[in-house]
Amino acid sequence: MAPFHVLRASPLAGHARLVTPSAPPPLERLLAEPALTAMTDLTRVAPVSVRTDEPIDTAHQRMLERRVRMLFVVDHAGLVVGLLTSNDLLGEKPMQVVRERGVRHDEIRVQDVMTPADRVEALDVESVAGARVGDIVETMRAFGRQHALVVRRGDDGPRICGVFSAADLSRRLGVPVVPMTVARTFAEIEETLADG
Repeated sequence: MAPFHVLRASPLAGHARLVTPSAPPPLERLLAEPALTAMTDLTRVAPVSVRTDEPIDTAHQRMLERRVRMLFVVDHAGLVVGLLTSNDLLGEKPMQVVRERGVRHDEIRVQDVMTPADRVEALDVESVAGARVGDIVETMRAFGRQHALVVRRGDDGPRICGVFSAADLSRRLGVPVVPMTVARTFAEIEETLADG
């Protein structure tokens, strides 16, 4: 390995000014960029996971430490069995578990509030490779999700290779990217109509 060197530094003297960023590109141009430029590539960024039987307080602490809003839920064999989002932890789900099962908050496990894998949609990396950022935004809105997983299919099954995050896209675009709530079943549609 090549040796590293200490760089020369000098005192900050006088009246220094801050550099101001140039005007951001127009939103239309950002939406037209290749989708892969906005994807978190899991070959470069280590995914953060939690086991199904861990307490939700442990999962929440892991999110805070790693500064993420979603954890991959894995079983003891390391297979992804679901997702756990900050909404799962901080929303109504934990209180529902407390009421329905008569348990204390610290007894709630990840498996009690996670979204199971069979209810999570994933995009094929081949289709993402030809897509634009705007396509990803529309897809996330259509599915009503804060995260979109990207998979690469192989002989040994799908492997999750990337993630799109509504929070990351919002920062990138400078506008909120909030997936709209989508009724998934006729029962949910009837419930929405009854509430209205």
